[in-house]
Amino acid sequence: MQITKLKALDRYRKALAAERKKGIKKTTRYWFETLDLYFLSLLTWLKIHFQSSSIRTENVDILLFQHSEKVIRLNRKKALKTELQKINYTLAEIPFYKGKKVLKNGFVKKPSYPVSFKYLYLAAYAEYIVSTYHPKIILNDRNGMLLSPFLRDSLNRRNAKLIQLAHATTVEDDWQFSMNDYDYYFLFGQSSYEKLKQRNLIFGDSKVVLAGSHMIDDSYNLNPLKAYNNKLLLLGMGPDREKTKLAQLNYQILLDWAIQNKEHKLFIKQHPRSKSTFWDDAVKKHINIELVSKKSSLAQALETSGIVISIESNAVLEASLAKRPIIFLNALDSEDIFSLESFFGKRVNNKASLTKKINEYSNSYIQYIEKADTFSNFHLKHGCNGLNISTKLIHNIISDQSSINSSPLNSKL
Repeated sequence: MQITKLKALDRYRKALAAERKKGIKKTTRYWFETLDLYFLSLLTWLKIHFQSSSIRTENVDILLFQHSEKVIRLNRKKALKTELQKINYTLAEIPFYKGKKVLKNGFVKKPSYPVSFKYLYLAAYAEYIVSTYHPKIILNDRNGMLLSPFLRDSLNRRNAKLIQLAHATTVEDDWQFSMNDYDYYFLFGQSSYEKLKQRNLIFGDSKVVLAGSHMIDDSYNLNPLKAYNNKLLLLGMGPDREKTKLAQLNYQILLDWAIQNKEHKLFIKQHPRSKSTFWDDAVKKHINIELVSKKSSLAQALETSGIVISIESNAVLEASLAKRPIIFLNALDSEDIFSLESFFGKRVNNKASLTKKINEYSNSYIQYIEKADTFSNFHLKHGCNGLNISTKLIHNIISDQSSINSSPLNSKL
């Protein structure tokens, strides 16, 4: 890797430490991370010089480099793997490991190019991965990896490519989205690209491809309802977020409203890991409030619902794809990361404004279905066809075809 790029990586790490921490911690964080890199590199140097140099190899076309062992067990890329195997690509799937496990298992190999001692660990880990599997491409889904520039470098020296495969939108202000050292960056849609371009700090250059989502299937391609059917669906929040004031305050507003408006049926679609203790007592006391069975998919819940209510949920993408109007309920002044207000109007923040909004949707229901469709197109390119599009794009890149429609995302240091 070029010395200029390694120096740029130093500047990036300093800027990132300053962005993530304030005061004295912003300098100490950088130096602690630097000392850790030196320590890992020392152990790597010893490992390289004293372990056997032979490495088991397995030649594959595509290597899926997953966020963790847990993510592999969840098998979220099952459909994508199936489609790629249909066109006879060989696949392997490995998790990202942290330093201790990498060194314990000897997952390091002397880089085939000069690298500063500080970054020896990262370069050796990347070299091991590429030398072991000899992939034509790596599909990576872990955001913010310092390993990415070294993986890309090792791959490019072998005329192979690194593709960052987004597993959600990139509209949040997450420090991890500052890393951008990929050959291709597959994003969900235009909103993700626009948000990334607005970031103050970006390391690396990539070609952005609006590939849609490879995880959404045709079950969300529902027929629109002709009119509001008095059935509301709340998209529940994750277990950690449910404990916050944001969740508790807005849940209470919705509960009080549902108790006073019994002609409406309120369904709560829980987060998969949620205990939903807030709603337990309400479900027992009020026949118009019901928890959706955990055995039912989100698509099944959406099929019978006329309006969707979101406080803070990524599932608004699926809801809009299913042509269901969305109400943004938020009594706090927290960020509207999905730009719901731009498409569906001002957020609701109390019982009165919720009643007004539902009446507005009911009186112009078809118009709000059209707004949901526009919202979906902004966030989710290709709709339910993201899996097919992603498969074709990957095939084109491996085949070295030039028909890849991409846009630049350039470094900002």
